Formats: sequence, C-alpha cells, structure tokens
Amino acid sequence: GYGISHGPAVSLGMAAEARISFELGMIGRRDLATILDLLKAYALPVTIPRTLSRSALLRAISFDKKKSDGVVRFTLLSDIGRGVHGIDVPRPILTDLLGR
Repeated sequence: GYGISHGPAVSLGMAAEARISFELGMIGRRDLATILDLLKAYALPVTIPRTLSRSALLRAISFDKKKSDGVVRFTLLSDIGRGVHGIDVPRPILTDLLGR
C-alpha cells in the first residue's frame, strides 16, 4: 500500500486526470474547477499528500493495469461525463503534476 485508502486514492486519480485533461487542452478551466470543487465538497482530497512519495507514485503508474506496449494510457475528459480512452500522456506532464 501507499498509506492511503481506496476512496481517497480514487479521488486523487480523478483530480489528476481532470488536471491532465486541462493541461492537454481537452477541458476548460471552468470544468476543472467544477470537478475539483465537487470532490472537495465531499471532503475528498484533490492534492497528493506530502507524506506520499512522488517517485513511488510515478513507479506505480508505470506498472498500472492500463499499460500496453510499455505505455500507460489514460482515460481523460473531453467534457464533464465524457471520457476519452487510450490517451498517451507525456511523462513531463506526469512529473510536473506529481511535483505540485
């Protein structure tokens, strides 16, 4: 484990994928804010706790079940409620996101 329970981990994943979608220009700032505000309204985390190792998380992502042909593919948002499957996310975006 990584010291975080399943529910908060799912929330962190949702927040991260929303941020990546925004960084890639797939959703706008308003949609990003709506998603993050909704998670926070339910007292769910939207930022990675400082107690979690960023390098361990990056390694875990690289072993994710969605990995295919050596690349982790993400389901990102084109709009709230609309997922786009199989998006390759450049590693610099992941490392930048984990650094926040």
